[in-house]
Amino acid sequence: MTVPRSESSASKRRGRENASLVLVQAVRALCVSALVLCSLPSAIARADNETVIPEFAEALPESVQGMVKKMVEARDPPDRFLFSVFGLPRSRFGSGTTWLPDESPLYGSVPHLGKWGFMFTGNLFTGYNWFNSDRGWHRFVGRNTLNAIVFRTFRRSELSARAAISFEPFTIGDRGYPLIAQTGQQQDGKPIHDRQYALDFFRELALTYSWEVTKNWAGTLYWAVAGEPALGPVNFTQRISASADPMAPLVFQVQEASHASFGVLTVGAFTRKVKIEASWFNGSVPGSRRYGLYIRKPDSYSLRVNYNPQPRWSLQTSYGFFERPVPSEPTRSDHRFSASGTYTYWYAQDAGLATTVSIGERVTTTGATAASLMGESYWNVDGHNAVFGRLELTQKTSRELALDMPSQETFAVGTLAAGYVYYFGPFVSFAPGIGVRGSITPLASELGPYYGTRLPVGVMVFGQLRTAALPFDG
Repeated sequence: MTVPRSESSASKRRGRENASLVLVQAVRALCVSALVLCSLPSAIARADNETVIPEFAEALPESVQGMVKKMVEARDPPDRFLFSVFGLPRSRFGSGTTWLPDESPLYGSVPHLGKWGFMFTGNLFTGYNWFNSDRGWHRFVGRNTLNAIVFRTFRRSELSARAAISFEPFTIGDRGYPLIAQTGQQQDGKPIHDRQYALDFFRELALTYSWEVTKNWAGTLYWAVAGEPALGPVNFTQRISASADPMAPLVFQVQEASHASFGVLTVGAFTRKVKIEASWFNGSVPGSRRYGLYIRKPDSYSLRVNYNPQPRWSLQTSYGFFERPVPSEPTRSDHRFSASGTYTYWYAQDAGLATTVSIGERVTTTGATAASLMGESYWNVDGHNAVFGRLELTQKTSRELALDMPSQETFAVGTLAAGYVYYFGPFVSFAPGIGVRGSITPLASELGPYYGTRLPVGVMVFGQLRTAALPFDG
């Protein structure tokens, strides 16, 4: 038996059905939009002044596309801790205030507690290093760097505290590790030569504050008890293209040695593609004991311009003036120039290519000049098999190399290195690996008698443990 329904009850029923339909459509739209955002956070972060919508979202209903568009414009993906001011991805930020390409792998973990986010990264090497030269030697090497960042992102600004330490003063010690033709700094009043000194225990202790001033411009302030002024490319300890190489570059002292400065103040302004910054810092080299904080009044300055034209590219050019950087040479001050370009192409969680090319020049007030050129690459083929290489050309003086010559002379020095690493895992948040590195260092004929050969060869067998890359979103 059918019970007749009144017109009013039928109207209420249609109203409830319409409401249910709207609710279902809204929930579906939210779920699909959330899936889009979770799948492509990089696309959201790279959106510039124009709105960028994921390509496959075009096949969705128009109502869903509209919601995706609004969420992209809002720059508020579910995992907002992977993004900073202007929606810039954290994969862009290198050492100090440097920039990497957006499409760089983000190694480490990014947990959060309430509104505070944390980042932890690390890279450790241990192995046996050997050179066939009268000035070379062999020993076990323990290179390592650990980095941590705590940050709080507000609606239009971000505050962060950065810390970076190295246990190399204990794992390498005062003697350093063998590296033919390497120079830089002093120990007990004598120049360090043919070896790489240990990094300072306190590599960075800094605060950074960035805020959006207008729709297209933001300001940034960086203050560091120990840190890196605005000069040169990302230092080799945090450069993706150098992440598998256990040895420091020979051009370290010309292009990027300034990252160990005790007392740095940097101010800057940036858009989504360009950053201009200036630093006032302590230009003196730290003490020969690498455990303390050698703070003194800033006396040097630098300027740098960063430009990220596309997600795969990052360019920089910079200039720095160092006031009396070497205490044993009170009449010497340095002018340093640097320019570099980094390219990354990543196609899986830990598989891709990273290449850096850089040039630099150091001109001292005592008349010595050192020019340098470096190219290095890292290619992880499939997440396990990785190859790396580095080509360097630079200039070293007889004083830097501690050569017994009647007058100071300058010599061209080059090195070619290549290696292979096999990575296991990753296991939880870590990726261990084993590898081998070989190098040759052609020397000028005048240097042959001092080194016992004009072509020193080096070999290192090593193990590596680094934090694993976060999942790749394609």
